[in-house]
Amino acid sequence: MKVKILILALSIVTLAGCGNDETPLGDTTGNSGPTTLYVNGNICVTSRANDTRWEPNDRIGIYMLAGETVEQNNKLYTTTDGSGKFTATEAEAIYLPTDGSRRNFVAYYPYTENLGDNGRTYTIDITDQSSQSAIDLLGSDNPETDKNTPSVRFTFYHKLAKIELNITSGTGFD
Repeated sequence: MKVKILILALSIVTLAGCGNDETPLGDTTGNSGPTTLYVNGNICVTSRANDTRWEPNDRIGIYMLAGETVEQNNKLYTTTDGSGKFTATEAEAIYLPTDGSRRNFVAYYPYTENLGDNGRTYTIDITDQSSQSAIDLLGSDNPETDKNTPSVRFTFYHKLAKIELNITSGTGFD
């Protein structure tokens, strides 16, 4: 009997919390002004440093593409609390086209300002492996969105592999 009363009470509380006053994410008002991109990211399967979670202040670089044309180049986004929700400063924020056209996005980790002469070449030096997070290169999938649904969720994949070999000499070898 107590279980039925508890379920009934929880149902009433749940219904009391429902309403039509939610504000949807994105521009549903027909506003022709700029809409900022919202970014979430998760790391796929294999580990980064100790696990598959972001650390506070991890930084990613993001590109916005229209077909093969780069419209926003290497914008810095940071997850301040390590939750995977990334934000940018006003100067770095990506604004979606006001006409509602869709764009593709590509992201990478760890962020660097210097991406070669063409702005697309990531050079990594793995001779010093004391800081795994500094050399754990991740690349994202290619999500698409527009100003009406300005949230993208990147799935990051490891681009390098760490292999450790233990070689022992056999019989007759020094």
